[in-house]
Amino acid sequence: MRFRFIFLFCWLLYSNTYSQNLEISLTKIEKDTIIRNIGVFFKENYVFPDKGHDLQKSLSVLNAKGAFDTIKDPKIFRRTLQTAIRNIIDDKHIIFIYRNPEDHQPFETNTISKDSDLKTEYEHRKAENFGIPELKILENNIGYIKITKFTSPELFGPMIRAGSEFLKNVDGLILDLRSRGGGRSEAVALLLSYFLPYNTHIFDWENREGVVFERNWTLPYVEGHQFNEIPITVLMSKATFSGSEAFCYIMKHHERATLIGETTRGGAHSYKEMYPSEKYLILVPHQRVLSAKTNKNWEGTGVSPTIYSSTEYAMEVAQKLLIAMIADKK
Repeated sequence: MRFRFIFLFCWLLYSNTYSQNLEISLTKIEKDTIIRNIGVFFKENYVFPDKGHDLQKSLSVLNAKGAFDTIKDPKIFRRTLQTAIRNIIDDKHIIFIYRNPEDHQPFETNTISKDSDLKTEYEHRKAENFGIPELKILENNIGYIKITKFTSPELFGPMIRAGSEFLKNVDGLILDLRSRGGGRSEAVALLLSYFLPYNTHIFDWENREGVVFERNWTLPYVEGHQFNEIPITVLMSKATFSGSEAFCYIMKHHERATLIGETTRGGAHSYKEMYPSEKYLILVPHQRVLSAKTNKNWEGTGVSPTIYSSTEYAMEVAQKLLIAMIADKK
C-alpha cells in the first residue's frame, strides 16, 4: 500500500511538472508565426520604411537558417529575438515583451492596444506622486524638483502647478531628470510651459512618410507660477530617456537651462504596442519628433550636457553653479 502511494505521488509530481513544461514551451509553428507577424508589423509601421522592410527580410533569413529552432522557453526566445532585432535596427524604443497569458485579459491578436485608462494610471503612479516624487528648497534658496515620469497631464498638471507655487520665491532651480523618465508628450509640453515664453513652437511630429502631422507649442497660459527669470540647471544621466530627453533638448537649444551630467540614451521615437501572439507584446516605433529650433532630434546620439559630470556629483556641480549665477545677478 505504501509503495503504491509513493508511486502515485511520484507519477502525479511528474505529470504536473511535465504539463507545466508543456504550457511554457513554444512550438515551431508559434515561433514562425511570431517572427512573421513582427516582420509585417515593422514593414508596415516602422518610422523608417526601408529599415522596417530590411528587418522583415533579415528575420526571415535568420529563422530559415534555424537561429531559433532549439529555443522552447518563451523567456529565452524573448531575449534572443530582442537581441536579433536590436542588431538589425538599433532603436532603443523597440522592446519585445513576454506576457504570461494567465496574467492578462484576452485580446485580439495582431491589433494595436488601446491607451491605458486614466484610473489604471492613477493607481499605478500615485506612489511616485504621478512623476514628481520629490520637491524641496535647498540651502541658498535653490529649488529642487525630481521628475521620474511624464504622466498624463490630468495627473501631472496638478503636481507641477502646486510645486510651482511652493517654489515661486526661489532664486535658482534644479530639475533632476537623471532617472529613465519617458511618458506623455503633452506633459513634456506642459512642463516646458513653466520655463519658456508662452506660445513657443517646440516640436514637430513626422510620420513614416516624412510628413509633419502635428506641431507642439508651449501653452498660452499656465496655472501656478512661471519661472521666467531665475537660472535653471537640469541634471541628466546615461539613463535619461525619451520624454525626459525631449525636455532636456528643448531647454538646451532654447538656451533656458544649463545641462549637467552625462549624455543621455538617445530615443526620439513614439511607438505602437502590437501583439504578434497572445504571449508577446512588441513596441514598434512609428513616428519621430523633431525640434522646431534645430529640425533635428537626439535619436541614436542622445542629448549632450553643457557641463559633463558623473551622475554622483551632478547635484553638487549644479548647486555650485547656481550659487555663482545667483551672486552675479545681485
